[in-house]
Amino acid sequence: MAPILWFEGRLDVAARVAQHNKGLLFVVLEGEGREASSGLRRLWEQFDATLLSRPYVAVRVNDLQLVRSALGHIQDVSPSVSLTMVYDCSPPFSFDSLQWSADLNYDKFHNFILTSAQKSPAQSASLSQPASTSTQENAADQSIEEKVKKARQLLENKRKIDEENKQKEEKEKELERIKNAKAMQQAQKEKGEKALLEAAAQRRKDKLEAEKEKERVKALLQADKEEREYRQKMMMGMNAGNTQNEKKENVQLNKPVPSDRCRVLVRFPDGGCLVEEFPSSDNLHSLIELILHKKLATPGFKLSQSYPRKVFSEEEKGKTYLDLGLTPTCTLIVLQDRSNSDIKPLYDGANGFWILLAAFFSPLQFIWTKLAEMIGFGGSNAVGGNDRANRAENDRTAAAAAQGQGQEPHRRGIPTGAAIRRRGNIARLHNANGEEQEEPDEDMANYNGNSTQFF
Repeated sequence: MAPILWFEGRLDVAARVAQHNKGLLFVVLEGEGREASSGLRRLWEQFDATLLSRPYVAVRVNDLQLVRSALGHIQDVSPSVSLTMVYDCSPPFSFDSLQWSADLNYDKFHNFILTSAQKSPAQSASLSQPASTSTQENAADQSIEEKVKKARQLLENKRKIDEENKQKEEKEKELERIKNAKAMQQAQKEKGEKALLEAAAQRRKDKLEAEKEKERVKALLQADKEEREYRQKMMMGMNAGNTQNEKKENVQLNKPVPSDRCRVLVRFPDGGCLVEEFPSSDNLHSLIELILHKKLATPGFKLSQSYPRKVFSEEEKGKTYLDLGLTPTCTLIVLQDRSNSDIKPLYDGANGFWILLAAFFSPLQFIWTKLAEMIGFGGSNAVGGNDRANRAENDRTAAAAAQGQGQEPHRRGIPTGAAIRRRGNIARLHNANGEEQEEPDEDMANYNGNSTQFF
């Protein structure tokens, strides 16, 4: 005994396999009734497949609509009904079905399967006797034509349904495309309108800013014009000697500003400065005492104001900063009296002997230097050393002579001329008077910001 082998694929694939083999197609429709489906399954498990002399394909399904769409031989039945359908896929095609019932036993089921599996009498006669009667052939042809016509009708119906579904899908796609196009056009239109509104707002903003800038420039030009006119009037008043206007201006400039503290900036002849704060009630002597205490100037100096230009007298030194109109800030200049300074003169009468001696030996030293250069004695270094000594001696002699004549001595270290010396792509300044004796050493070079000497 051999059990039935069930096909695991789809129903339409099983039907094509049975048609290709020209065999039998067993379709078992298991309904929703559990008792009917289990009873029908037990009958199939008891059936012996060796009793079938033809090839077969057996398949189980539980969807009635699937069987109808694939085969089309099912009438209106209840979903709970369990059926066994037998299709003969060899000409002439045949179909038979058996519905499960409570009185269905194995003998009835066995006879139904074997009866449906056997070939029809017309087909058996055609196989055993090639020359059959015309009536049997006509009946067979009619049955085949009917089946072919029915199959064509089913295919035509299916094709129409497919075309309708396809047209419906295309129509839905076209409507969706039109809807998307309209939405895109609306979005682009809104975007363009928004861009136009933003551009208009930006133009208005730029126009307002341009007007404000124009007004600001006009105000600046008007202020410059008024200032020029005021300066011209002031110059005309000064040239005409309008002392009354000057006095009024001085009175306005010297008008004190109420302040508790006075910040004073003091400038010295050597370029130094001092910043200090004093109470507005202190007098000018407090500043003088601070300068003398820090030894920033010698006794006997005077204090002056740059604008309006004036030199403070002894009486004014006893007044307060507020009375002098120096609050809240002021700038004062120290004027040093050279007659009372403790700077010692560079010239002294005791140096006269040495000046005369240097003037006497200078020609002899010059002759000796030239002779040494001609015979090569001492080399370039010796000559350079003698030149440096001669120049130093000449400088001392010239300084002493200048002091003897009451002139300002020449200050050593201040070059009177300069020349450009170029090394590679770097230009340097050197003293043309010869006070720079040696070539600059690479170890003593200074980084100037553009040099690659340190890389």
